[in-house]
Amino acid sequence: MKNLILTVILVLIYFPLSDGRQTEGTGATVDSLFREYHFKMKHNNIPDALNDIYHVIEMAEGSKGTVSEEKLAQAYLLAGNIHFTYSDYEGCINYYKKGLKLTHSRETRLKFAIRLSISNCMYGNADETLRYSEMIKSLEPKVSKLKDYHSIISRAFYLKRFDDHAKAIPLFRRALHIADSAGMVGYCNTPLSELAEYYDETDTPDSMLKYLNQYEVTSANVRNPIIIADCQRRYMRYYIKRGDRERALYYSNRYMETMDSAVKIDRFITTTSRVNSKREAVAAEQIADLKLTLSLHQIALIALTALVILAICGVFVMRRIKGDKRALFDRNKELAMIEEAENHPKSTESTNPETEQKTTASHENKEWDSLMSVVKDICSDPKNYCNPDFSINTLASLSGSNTKYLSQAINDTTGENFRTYLNRFRINEARRRLAVDPEYKGLTIQSIGESVGFRSVANFNIAFKKLTGMTPSAFQKMSKGSL
Repeated sequence: MKNLILTVILVLIYFPLSDGRQTEGTGATVDSLFREYHFKMKHNNIPDALNDIYHVIEMAEGSKGTVSEEKLAQAYLLAGNIHFTYSDYEGCINYYKKGLKLTHSRETRLKFAIRLSISNCMYGNADETLRYSEMIKSLEPKVSKLKDYHSIISRAFYLKRFDDHAKAIPLFRRALHIADSAGMVGYCNTPLSELAEYYDETDTPDSMLKYLNQYEVTSANVRNPIIIADCQRRYMRYYIKRGDRERALYYSNRYMETMDSAVKIDRFITTTSRVNSKREAVAAEQIADLKLTLSLHQIALIALTALVILAICGVFVMRRIKGDKRALFDRNKELAMIEEAENHPKSTESTNPETEQKTTASHENKEWDSLMSVVKDICSDPKNYCNPDFSINTLASLSGSNTKYLSQAINDTTGENFRTYLNRFRINEARRRLAVDPEYKGLTIQSIGESVGFRSVANFNIAFKKLTGMTPSAFQKMSKGSL
């Protein structure tokens, strides 16, 4: 796939994109697009801001030198930053490398070097991380403290990702001290976030809350929605671990609102897909305009170009599918963490309008409320729902009722039959074990299913997907990746 991407880059060099608008006014148009980008970013409209940068890149690449290399490098930097925001590390690395080749400014090269170092670190490429970390040391920007800060941050991320997380903590503290003493408020966010994360992982709540409170103040000053969302997510995790369900849900709602209003993953996918579709259309027009006198070699090269473009479109489709799965997994994981923190979930309340019309409705509802309380206590006990032999007959025996009355009570109260009702407890426990319990992370899907009471892995798969929206194998794979 990397070879395909490199091929596309070569194709775009040989066939620069142009829609006929690159005239004498190109420079002025590029400047206006940059202004539009900053305005939209200020108002948290990230996908539309990315669209403006895509236009700048398209115009600059087709301007034949009328747009300066420094402006194009700046566009690559901004595009890479947005792709980094959406965790598209391969995409942002591609843009950063392009920009680094164009710029001669020491300050701009430092920006590219630190971003390439961290994005390669996130991508899992240790050698490239070290290479750009060494580049940071070789640069001499006007503000020396920026170089010191970035050099320390780069080294800290490397230690966190490839060595020992604990070794990175003193470096993050040094970086925080440099940023704080120099009055660089925006640069405080990264070390504060990492320090809060480390003390959260090591279960040191006082230290974690200390850095998290500082993080909240600096993130509010910067007004970056991504940073604010990260701070809200960390508060949510903190209160989940403390067992404060009300505050956990409060920060969970704020986090989802911030992400939905600012990040807009679906619009990011639409924007990137539209750009690639446009490039495909332009390439198709160029292919149609080729003269019939081209050699067989040239025709073969063009055909290969079309195949590469189609392959890239396929890559973006797969990324979209992967992004949707990731969002679904994250929601299920957060639910599993909340359920892990709750000792006594609220009982389900429901009413049946048809039952209320019966003459014995009031008396029967009171009996069913009492009965369903007993049923829930029995069914939510792991020793019961994890028992594959647990049946409605067993439930009737334990509750002192009869199977017919229990079936009617469960159906009218929850809208589910006994088997579906019981499987809900089993699947919630399976999801918890897959997402947050390290004791079960090495087990197979069949073993997990059997451990919560399923005799058949097929039935476990069906029940799990019905409740969570994804298969247990996909959930397990993404859970291992997040761990």
